[in-house]
Amino acid sequence: MLDSEIPTRAAAWWWEKAPVNLAGLNSAEEVPASARMPQATPTYRANLLIPEGQTSDLAVINQPGGAFLLDLPFELTLKAFRVDYYSTGMPKLFASDVVLKDKTDGTVREATIEVNKPLIHRGVAIYQSSFDDGGSKLKLVAHPLSGPVRQLLPIELAVGQSLPLRSQSQTLALEVSGFKSINVENISDQEPIEDPFKKHVATVLSPAVNVTTKENLRNVGPSINYKLRDTAGQAREFHSYMLPIDLDGAPLFLVGVRNSPDETFRYLRIPADEDGSLTEYMRLRVAMGSPEVRRRAAEIFAQRSAPEDLAPALASSAQRSLDAVAEGGLEGLADLLEQTVPEAERDRASDVVVRMLTSAFWELWQLARVDAGLPRLEQNDASLDFTQRALNAYSDSQIFGAPLLVMLDNFEEVQASVFQVTRSPGKTTVYMGCLLLILGIFAMLYIPERRVWVWRRVNGAGQVESVRVAASSTRHSLDFDREFQELRACIKPH
Repeated sequence: MLDSEIPTRAAAWWWEKAPVNLAGLNSAEEVPASARMPQATPTYRANLLIPEGQTSDLAVINQPGGAFLLDLPFELTLKAFRVDYYSTGMPKLFASDVVLKDKTDGTVREATIEVNKPLIHRGVAIYQSSFDDGGSKLKLVAHPLSGPVRQLLPIELAVGQSLPLRSQSQTLALEVSGFKSINVENISDQEPIEDPFKKHVATVLSPAVNVTTKENLRNVGPSINYKLRDTAGQAREFHSYMLPIDLDGAPLFLVGVRNSPDETFRYLRIPADEDGSLTEYMRLRVAMGSPEVRRRAAEIFAQRSAPEDLAPALASSAQRSLDAVAEGGLEGLADLLEQTVPEAERDRASDVVVRMLTSAFWELWQLARVDAGLPRLEQNDASLDFTQRALNAYSDSQIFGAPLLVMLDNFEEVQASVFQVTRSPGKTTVYMGCLLLILGIFAMLYIPERRVWVWRRVNGAGQVESVRVAASSTRHSLDFDREFQELRACIKPH
């Protein structure tokens, strides 16, 4: 009871304290006095997050409906945070080099806090609980996903900061909510999608700690979590990886999106070019956004694929296919087929249209390269695979729900330690009780218990007529029988 929440709640009631929601506050100065617990708090279990190079003397006691801010009897400075990893990228050991300064007498102590190796000062134990980001400085690049613009927007933000992004049509707030320099993921694919018009957002990434096999565990490099919030306060959360990930035999950039924290991320898969960048895909995206480029690509495809008399009709069909994908992705093309092709012929027509679309998309890519002063590429397995993946990615971007793609370009990592600060006045009592319990168990196991009864029968004249002796033991042994006979022999003459 001494180490439970009862003393804390009693102290809060006695001092008329009430928890407050710390999420809506920008600094500790904004916390009202009614939500601050003094150093004299009898018992607590609080959390303390300190970035590298910073000092704090305030911990957080989580409560239903909010939290208390606890004033500690010391100041704690995090000099450095050290973490070692296994070959898989999972953390093996993390420790914090700290400097503690007592508020009462000014005593300064330097120590290293590790897991299961706490620092204890004036009855307060400081445990290494975990680690987090301490406001890493990130260099980001925003890629437009719509419109004719292909110019990149460089952004510099720290984790936890936000930046307004304005365009002609809307204003969004970019909020960087998380950063991880190492990500060990279990990467797998769902079943192949046979229907060419269905969604291709099928990549599943799940944390390595949730799986029992290590066959698919990979360190996929740094990643960021960010939100795009509109003027109405509605936000979508995104999760993007800095480096392309080898998936299905090709390097892909993965960008996840979800509408609420209760959902899982669905990942958009964008193929990386030979330089490991998004340059070629973004060039394709801009070309697909231009009706004139789509028309020219359809004409070039028709001239290369059909006789002169059939080329105009084929060019018209190819352009309609490109236009449908540009407006609604592959689902838009499927809707066009449903409207124009009888159901009995739809399967055969779908195969023809997909082949025509892929070839026209290839010509559109080459046309975009020529317009940029680059040579046409040779058709081979690698270039055709990139074309198909880029077409799927462009289709999926129609349902991505964001006007731009924010990718991590570089970073300066700042780590933070998460400590658990506890005051446990009942600890000595608990340990003493445990010790007594252990001694009792060993006494029960190794010290035999023996009992002896003696019954005297006395007559009316006060004379002893008989004496009966009985004995029992928790362990019946030959020694016990022998000792009982000796006892009987001693009593009988008397």
